[in-house]
Amino acid sequence: MVLREFVNPPEKYGEVSFFWWHGDKIEKEKLHWILEQLKDKGIAGIQLNYCHSDKGGLQYGLTMDSDPRPFTSEWWELLGWLLEECRKDHMAFSLSDYTLGAPGQGSYMDRVLAGHPEFGGQKLEWRNGRVEIVKVPYSANPMAKGIGEAVADEFYGAFERHFPGECGKHINFFFSDELNFNIRGNLWCGDFREEFRKRKGYDITEKWEAIFQDIGPETPKIRLDYYDVIVALSEEAYFKPVYEWHESRGMTFGCDHGGRGQDVTEFGDYFRTMKWNQGPGNDQPRLASNIIKSKVSASIAHLYHRPRVWLEGFYSSGWQTSCADVADAVFRNFGLGHNLLSLHGLYYSTHGSMWEWAPPCNHYHMPYWNEMETLLECTKRLSYFLAQGVHRCDAAIIYPVAAMEADEEQGKASVAMAFDMGRCLYQNGIDFDFIDFESVQRAEVRNNRLCVSGEEYRYLILPDMKNVRFGMFQALVRFAEAGGTVLVLGDLPEGSDRMGRQDPLLDELCGVLKEKGKIFADAEAAEVYICQQGDLDLETGIKEVFYQHRVIDGRDCYYLYGVEKGKECRFRASGIPVLLNPWSGKRMRIADFDTDGCTTRLRFPLTKKEPVLLVFEEDCPETEVLPVFDKTPETRLDLRGDWECEIIPTMDNQYGDYRLPAEEAFIGPEAREALYCITEEDMTENKAAGRWRSEWLSYGEYFWICQGHEAQEKEFARMENPVKGFEPSVVSMKYGVKGDAGYQGSYHGLKGKLSDEFITLGKKRLTFAGSSSVYEGEGCYYVFFIFYGEKEMTVHMETGELKPCSVWVNHVKVTEEEVLLQEGSNYVLLKYDRSGRTFFTLLKKNGFVQERPLVTKWYQNSDIIPFDPHPDYAGKLCWYRFTAPPGMKGVRLSTVGDTHVYIDKEELKAENGVYFCREPYPGSAEVLVSIRQERGCYGCNAFLEPVGFVLGKGILQLPLEREKEGLRFYSGGIRLCKDVDIIKKEHMKLCTGSLGSAVAVYINGKKALSLVADPYEGDITDFLQDGRNRIELVCYNTLYNHMLTIPTNYNYEKSPDWRLDI
Repeated sequence: MVLREFVNPPEKYGEVSFFWWHGDKIEKEKLHWILEQLKDKGIAGIQLNYCHSDKGGLQYGLTMDSDPRPFTSEWWELLGWLLEECRKDHMAFSLSDYTLGAPGQGSYMDRVLAGHPEFGGQKLEWRNGRVEIVKVPYSANPMAKGIGEAVADEFYGAFERHFPGECGKHINFFFSDELNFNIRGNLWCGDFREEFRKRKGYDITEKWEAIFQDIGPETPKIRLDYYDVIVALSEEAYFKPVYEWHESRGMTFGCDHGGRGQDVTEFGDYFRTMKWNQGPGNDQPRLASNIIKSKVSASIAHLYHRPRVWLEGFYSSGWQTSCADVADAVFRNFGLGHNLLSLHGLYYSTHGSMWEWAPPCNHYHMPYWNEMETLLECTKRLSYFLAQGVHRCDAAIIYPVAAMEADEEQGKASVAMAFDMGRCLYQNGIDFDFIDFESVQRAEVRNNRLCVSGEEYRYLILPDMKNVRFGMFQALVRFAEAGGTVLVLGDLPEGSDRMGRQDPLLDELCGVLKEKGKIFADAEAAEVYICQQGDLDLETGIKEVFYQHRVIDGRDCYYLYGVEKGKECRFRASGIPVLLNPWSGKRMRIADFDTDGCTTRLRFPLTKKEPVLLVFEEDCPETEVLPVFDKTPETRLDLRGDWECEIIPTMDNQYGDYRLPAEEAFIGPEAREALYCITEEDMTENKAAGRWRSEWLSYGEYFWICQGHEAQEKEFARMENPVKGFEPSVVSMKYGVKGDAGYQGSYHGLKGKLSDEFITLGKKRLTFAGSSSVYEGEGCYYVFFIFYGEKEMTVHMETGELKPCSVWVNHVKVTEEEVLLQEGSNYVLLKYDRSGRTFFTLLKKNGFVQERPLVTKWYQNSDIIPFDPHPDYAGKLCWYRFTAPPGMKGVRLSTVGDTHVYIDKEELKAENGVYFCREPYPGSAEVLVSIRQERGCYGCNAFLEPVGFVLGKGILQLPLEREKEGLRFYSGGIRLCKDVDIIKKEHMKLCTGSLGSAVAVYINGKKALSLVADPYEGDITDFLQDGRNRIELVCYNTLYNHMLTIPTNYNYEKSPDWRLDI
C-alpha cells in the first residue's frame, strides 16, 4: 500500500499563512490569543508579512509603519518569544521579503549594497550610435560575485544568528515575494567581458552592437550568447547560492515573482533562475486558476525534482469569500500542480473592521473559522499526496525564452503561441509541462518517449520559434528521428546560437523535422491531432477537468477535480482503483470497473465539486469496497420548516478587531438600516400609511449638490430650499461618506483612516488597488446648506484643501472667513470650479479634539454650528421600522430625542438603554420606534449606534432568508435544532445547500459532519436511529454581512467567476 502517511501526514504539509503584522501594535498577549485560534487547525507555519505605503521607495512605496519596526532589538526579542510559542504548537515561522527585498526600500538590500558598492547594477545602452556602459542607481547586479552569499548572510543569516540551530527546525522556510533588482535586460558587470570570452570564445565588445540592432545573419547568435552568459552568471552569483543556503539547512525556499512565469525573460530566463527554489510558485489572485502561471511553476518542480509547488492564494477575493470558494480554488490549482498552500490573508488586526490588505482574512476573523480545520486537513492530505513520486504527462511545450532573447517582437508571438497551446491542451483534458532547453538536451529517448526527471513525454511542441538554442533543436530532431512526435506550431527556426541565421546545418535539421515532425498553423489544430492519436492518459468526455497524474512507488495515481458524478472515465492505467478520501483519509476500493490490462474504465463516484484521488493498486484485499454506482435518487433528510434557533456570535471584540473602542464582548445581530417616516400619525395603528424611506442608521441628508447650471447662479443664491437640479447628499457626521473612507496612504483596501471630507463632487474612481478614490468631472458644482443659529453670532468657515471659489451666506456673497449668522435658519451656497473631495463647516470656535477612534472630527463636535437641512422636521415625530431576529427579549438603542419602542402595538419599557419585551418573541419580529426629532438630528441621523438585541432561543424557518429574519448584517453562527422522526433506511444523506459557508452537523449529540465545501452534503446513516432523532445544525457565514456597512471596496454580493483571471 502506497502513501501510508496519508491519514495523518507530517506537519510540514499543512497550510502556511501569510501573517500581516499591521493594524495595531504587535503585543504578546494578542499574539498568544491568535496562536490559540490557529492551533490544531492544520497550519504548518506562519509567515510574517509587511505591506507598503503609496509613498517613498523605488517600488510601490516604503514599508508601512509598524510597532515594533522590523529588525529592531524589540522586534527580535518579540520573534524570540514567538519562536518559543510556535515550538509549543508545532508550527514554524518566517519573514517574507515583500516590501523589504528591493534596493531603495530602506531595508536589508540597501545594507548589502552599502557594504558592497561593487554589487551595484550596470547595463548597456545604445546612445548616439554606440554602446555605453551605464550605472543604474539603487539597483543590484545579480551577476556580481558574492552577492547571493551576502544577501543570504544579511537577511536569512540574521535569523540564524539570533536563533542558533533553528533554521531547518522551527524556522524551516523562507519565501521571496516579487523579487526585484531594479534592473533587467542588457546587464553588465566588471568581469563580464572576460567571463563571456571564457564561455563563448570571442570578445562581446567587438560585436555588442548586435544586442541593439540587426547587424546581419550573426545577430541571433550574439544575442543568444550574450543573454546565456547573463543568466549563467546570475545563477552562479545569486540564485544558486541562496538556494544552497536553504538546501544545506533542510529548508524550503519558495517564491512568487512579478511575472509569475508569463514574463519568460524575467531575471534573464525565468525557468533557469527559478529552478533554484525548493518551492517554485506563484500567486493566484481573487479565486483564479491561471493555467500558465501554475504550469510554469509546476513544470520547474517536475523537471528539477523540487518537492513543493507554492500556491499563494487568493488575495482580493473579498470578504464574501466562503469556505466553498476557497476549497474550489484550491482544488483547481492543485490539479494544475500546486502542493503547498498559503492563504494570503491572516491579519494580526482588522482595527475596528477598518484595516485590510487585499482581503479577506481567511483565518480567525471569518465566522467559519470554527470549521475551517476540516478544509485545511483536507488540503494537508492533498499536499502530501501531490508531493510524492513523479509527475507524468504526455505533452511538453518548449518554454520559448530563446525566441524572446534573439528577437523580442517575434518572441512575443512565440510566447503567445506557447501559452495558447498550453491553455488549449489543458482545457481539453490533456495535461502538459513547459520544458526548458536544458531539460530537452539532457533527456533520453526511450520507446518513442522523451524521458527526463521521471517524465515520459509523447509529444514535444515547438511554438513558432524563429530562433532556438541549437543543442536543444538537435535533441528535438533526434527525438523525431527515434520515433517521437514533434509538433511544430507556425514556422520552423531560422536562427540559433550556433552561427545565427543562414546556417546550413540548422537548415538541414529543419528539413528533417519538416519530414519527421508535424507542422500546424495554430494550437487548436495541434490539439485535435493529439486527440486523434488516441490512447490519451485520461478521457472524461468533458472539458476543463483539473487533474494530474503521478507515479508513486510504481503505482499510477491520479488527482481529479471537476468530473461529473456518474461520468465514465478512461485511465491509461491498470490495477485495482482505490479511492483515497482527502476529507477523512479513508480508503475505498472501487469494485465497479473494467480493464483490458492497459487501460481502466470506471464511472466517476463523486460529484464535480469533490476532489478525487485514485491509486491503481496491484492488490488491496483489506480495503473497504465502494458501493457500485447507482443512478437511483438518494434519500435526503428534508430540512424545510421550523427549527429551534440560537445565535452563536463569533466576532470577538476584546481587541477591537470589529469595532472601536475594544470591549469584552461579541458582536451579534444588529439593525443597521431602517425604514423611516416623518409623521404625527400613530403608526402603531396604520404602518401602511405614510411615505417610508430606507437608510443606514447614523446617515442622512445634510446638503444638496448641483453640477453646472451657472446661468442660474443668481437664482441659486436666493434659495431657501433647494431648487430643481439639486440632489440631496446622504452622509454621516460619524462615518463620513457612505462607502468611501477617503485616502488611506497605501494600497489594497482600508488602513484604519477615516476622512473628515464629506462633500464629494464628481464621479468616483478607485485608486491604489481599491484603497483610495478620486472624484472627477467637468464644470462647476454648487453645494447648498442650511445651518441653524441659536442666536446671532460670528462664526468661522472651515474648509478642506479644495476650497469654494464663491460663497453666499444668507443670499449675500462673502469673501471673509468669518461671517455673521442670524438667529434661526441660515442659507449657505458654495460654488466649486472643479471636482474633488472636501468639507465645509461653520465653527463657533476651534478647540474640540475628537477622542473617539474611527469617527470624523465632526461627530458630536460641540464647536460646529448644527446642520439643519430640514428645519420643519424639528420637533416632529419620526417613525422607524426594522426586523428583530428570532428569540428577541429586548432592543438596545442609543438615540437622540424622546424615544419609544413598540412591538405588535405594545410599548416596551426601557431599562438602562434596553427596551425589554414582556416575554421573548419566538420568531422574527418587526420593531417600531418613534423619536421626537431634535434640531439637525433627522431621520436615521437620530441613531448614534446600530440597534442591538437581547436574544434567547427562538424559531427560524428554513430555507433561511436572512433579511426576513433580521440577520442581514449579522456575521456569525446560528445553531438550529429539530427533533425528526425517521424510519431508518439503508442510506440517508443530509444536504445543507446554501445554509452557511460552513455547517457542523450533530445527530443525537454526536458530530456527524463538518460541511465546508460544495456539494455541502454527507451520509448520516450511521448516526441515525429508528424513531426520534435530534438534528442540530451549526451554521456559519462569512464577514460579508458585517462588512456591508464598512467602507471597503472588497465586499461582493457573490464571488464573481475569476477562474481564469491573471
